[in-house]
Amino acid sequence: MRSPRDCQLYPGIPKADEGELPTEPTPEEIQAFAETLDRYAVAEELLRLKYHLDHVGDITGANSRTAALAALLGLIKFITRAIPGYQVPPASVTVLHLALSDLDDGKVHPLLKKRADVKGQPVSTESCLVRACAAAAMDCLMHSGFKSDEAATLVGRELLKLKIKVGDRRSTSIAKSVKNWRRGAMGRDPKSDLDAHVYNELRAMCRPSANPTLDREKIVEGLAEDLRNLGVIA
Repeated sequence: MRSPRDCQLYPGIPKADEGELPTEPTPEEIQAFAETLDRYAVAEELLRLKYHLDHVGDITGANSRTAALAALLGLIKFITRAIPGYQVPPASVTVLHLALSDLDDGKVHPLLKKRADVKGQPVSTESCLVRACAAAAMDCLMHSGFKSDEAATLVGRELLKLKIKVGDRRSTSIAKSVKNWRRGAMGRDPKSDLDAHVYNELRAMCRPSANPTLDREKIVEGLAEDLRNLGVIA
């Protein structure tokens, strides 16, 4: 399974032609903007940002709130230093940084409160990504010749090895959970459902060979890599 670097994680965002977002810049606008930049200075700030992002999780872990705050702060510094006209960072970025900071003081900013119209048991984005990656890995194993039960078990073992909690309130087995996730991802609309979208993106990258043993190793290793690249595990 390939790394999902180009995978669009959030389907359903309004497109520019629907009047919700600004249009993309034209090549001419990009060229004109590039001519206003000090390329060395921008490269310097990009390298600083990269270094910052590479090390935000060194102390508390890549998935911690402290790391997220540090990453946002690095982005804010980059925006104000490298982009002309942004001596003050965009309010939307600043308010997110402040909202996360409030959590350390026991306060929940309105930005982070659950929508009142959400029904049922909410599923976190992280859980959606785990389910989608696991479902895609199971699918790839089946295309390599493994039976569904065996494929689900192999994926489940890898999730346990990665210390990822699986199962549900009914104490469903790990293999059964993985099979349920795949069935769910297959049955939902990838244009509006995160699980289904990521599942379809990843399964399209699967290229089975004529060697099931080699495929199993690559697919299981790829599951961990996918979860790492999507920020689910460090």
